[in-house]
Amino acid sequence: MDKTRLKQFSENIRDLLLHGWSRQVLVFLFFVVISAVFWLMQTLESSYDMKVTLPLELSNVPSEVVITSEPPQEVQVTLHDKGLNLMRYYFSLRELQLTIDYDSYDKGRAYGRIIIPSADLRKQITPKLDATTNIVAIHPDTVDLHFSRGLKKKLPVKLTGEIAADNHHFLARCTCTPDSVVVWGTKDLLDTLTAVPTTEIHLTDLGQSTTKIIHLANIWGAKTEPEEITIQAIVDTYVEKRINVKVTGINFPAGKTLKTFPAEVTLHFHIGSAEYHSIVADSFVVGIAYQDLQNMTTQSDVFEPALRYAPASVKNVTIEPSVVEFLIENADNE
Repeated sequence: MDKTRLKQFSENIRDLLLHGWSRQVLVFLFFVVISAVFWLMQTLESSYDMKVTLPLELSNVPSEVVITSEPPQEVQVTLHDKGLNLMRYYFSLRELQLTIDYDSYDKGRAYGRIIIPSADLRKQITPKLDATTNIVAIHPDTVDLHFSRGLKKKLPVKLTGEIAADNHHFLARCTCTPDSVVVWGTKDLLDTLTAVPTTEIHLTDLGQSTTKIIHLANIWGAKTEPEEITIQAIVDTYVEKRINVKVTGINFPAGKTLKTFPAEVTLHFHIGSAEYHSIVADSFVVGIAYQDLQNMTTQSDVFEPALRYAPASVKNVTIEPSVVEFLIENADNE
């Protein structure tokens, strides 16, 4: 049964191939293949430019040396030759590792800069190429790196950008962890630095506390450790609070005291909910300065008490009542 089916299938295929239109299709496909082969041969005989990316490695760096600006990890080489050779290079040059030997460029300098011209990289590539192959370009055309031996400085981190809460909240504080980093570089460079800025950050319209990892800005010729920090933006809501605070006399001479009626005033203010219970009467100073009373142009027994001190987190403070009666007494009359 199986042999019968196989024989029938073979006969069907033979009839299909021998059919008139099938033979025309086969002839057409034959000429397509021939044309493709000629096109490929012609293409491979023509000359082209091809870009090859080669990995670049820095070697023989002493343990006491810190590379403050790393060289590129790869170099792009443009080759010109016939297509057949370029096709071979595409696969063979992938294994070529370009190397910068630190020892051959340092020359024993305590700190500084190394510049490797493209001619030095060309010397490593040329032996792998045929005589007919030309190196058109190497990018970058020079490799530039900075290094230092033990020269470092600890600097504070400076946030750059914008951090703000939405209309219903406020930014209570913003912290950086760590708040300072170690910078490696040459003495001349380190002497010019006072802080390490972050990359531009834009956190606006915040409705809740946010934590974000951001990178430090690149300083040309320097290396920072660590290279990124964590910022925490603490967002809070304002609540209203009232506190009774005693009115005190400020800079009164010895033997004189101040009495006010009433003795206390009520402060109305806004404070973040997280600090609501930590703000007490002793957090404020409300008083009347003796000199101000002496400078009054008219005789009066009322004066406006002034808020002399309040925590920075307190906002929109008002005093009630806005004026109080006062009396200056000699201390020995008490």
